[in-house]
Amino acid sequence: MKDKKSLLSLVAVFLFIYAFDFFWHGSLLKPLYDQTPQLWRNDGEIVRYISFCLVIHLVYAMIFVKLFRDFILTKNPISLKYVLSAGLLVGELVGILELAVVIYLPISEFLAIGWFFNRVFQALGVALIMYYLNVKKA
Repeated sequence: MKDKKSLLSLVAVFLFIYAFDFFWHGSLLKPLYDQTPQLWRNDGEIVRYISFCLVIHLVYAMIFVKLFRDFILTKNPISLKYVLSAGLLVGELVGILELAVVIYLPISEFLAIGWFFNRVFQALGVALIMYYLNVKKA
C-alpha cells in the first residue's frame, strides 16, 4: 500500500467484508444452507480452512481498495453519488457471477439470489468506506 490512507482503507475494507460475510452467510442465509447440508462443510471442517478464508478476504479487500483508489476516486470532482454508482456496478458484476452458480450447483434460486445481494450490498458498503476514508472532509 502506498500510504496511511491506503493501509487504513485496506484494514477497514477487510474487516467490513469479513464481518459482513460472516453475518450474511452465518445468519441471514443459514436456513437456505441448511436445506442442502450435503453440499457444505460442517463447522469442524470449516475451521481447517480459516487461514485460506482470511487470505481470500484480504486479497478481495486489496482488489477493492486498489480499484477505488486508482480508478474510481481519481475523478474530479468526486461525489458520493458517483462512488456509490461505481460500488453498485462492482457489486452487480461480482454478484452476477455468484448468481450463475445456480446453473451447475444444486442450490435453490433463493440462495443464489442471496449471494448476489450479498455482493451488491457489500460493494456499496465498501464504496461508503472508501468515500469517507479518502474523500469526505471532516
